[in-house]
Amino acid sequence: MFAALDERRQALSNLIAGIDDVSQQISGFVADNRREFGPALEKLNLVMDNLLERREHIGEALRRLPPYATALGEVVGSGSGFNINLYGLPPVSLAEVLLDTYFQPGKLPDSLADYLRGFITERMIIRPKSP
Repeated sequence: MFAALDERRQALSNLIAGIDDVSQQISGFVADNRREFGPALEKLNLVMDNLLERREHIGEALRRLPPYATALGEVVGSGSGFNINLYGLPPVSLAEVLLDTYFQPGKLPDSLADYLRGFITERMIIRPKSP
């Protein structure tokens, strides 16, 4: 992936250098015929700006890729599977009630107290560290 991005960045650099040379040659030629070649130069400058922007994006991707590849290698390379954190999911006891409600409607809690007791059993006890 690094090599492909680097090749693409190098190809864009070569293309930009070639377009820069062509634009300088056209600029000298246009001095005589400004009215006819002015729009062509403007379009060429727009293409050049677009290519420069894309080269910057690829350069940024190359700068950000090593930490991402390292982290991904550490996560995936630790075994046959890997763990993920999913945020925004309901607590386990609530998820159980919701799934039971959907798949097994007869298995609902008898009262609200039974439902709330499921939350209280998973209470965490946090104690400050002693110095």
